[in-house]
Amino acid sequence: GPCSDWVTRMAMARPDVAIKFSHDDTVLFTSAGRDDLLAVLAEAHGSKVAREMLPVELHSGAIRIAGYVSGARLTRATRKHQLFFVNSRFVRSLSLGHALGEAYGLLLPSGKQPMCVLKIELTPELVDPNVHPTKIEVRFKNQGQLHNLTQEAVEMALAEAGLRAPALRRAAGPPRPPVAADVAGRWHGPDAEVRARARRLRVNS
Repeated sequence: GPCSDWVTRMAMARPDVAIKFSHDDTVLFTSAGRDDLLAVLAEAHGSKVAREMLPVELHSGAIRIAGYVSGARLTRATRKHQLFFVNSRFVRSLSLGHALGEAYGLLLPSGKQPMCVLKIELTPELVDPNVHPTKIEVRFKNQGQLHNLTQEAVEMALAEAGLRAPALRRAAGPPRPPVAADVAGRWHGPDAEVRARARRLRVNS
């Protein structure tokens, strides 16, 4: 439920802090506080899921992206298990979600989503948390650069696992066009038609 989801996110944001969550004297979740994100993932989703997760690590100037993404065999029907943290705070971002999907490309079956826990550290001045009253949704002042770096970081993890060709280094250059999505979360960026054709080919193949 919402309470357990909140506790799990808190444990993933701060794996260095020990957490115990119980209800009616039944322990539902524990985190040992050993600063081991993969161990927290195992507690939250089970050791089988944790074994399928791939490490992500990328440094670029003042930006650091680290965490785990799922291999191509581990998928979910929704984006619920795509968790992004910025400076140790859980956030929602269409731009980061789109970057994750772009990194996987056609690796995933149609309608399936990867899992991830990605932690981004950057200068606080580059994040605008005042997009939504709950401050969960954020906007980045360097959104194009961060999108590119997130995609590159995930591509590198997939390539190191032998799931795709090595990623080409992307220039930090001009930002991509703003991420646009309708109420259902469907991407309507400049490559929308290309992605739609790819999905149709995959379904009909």
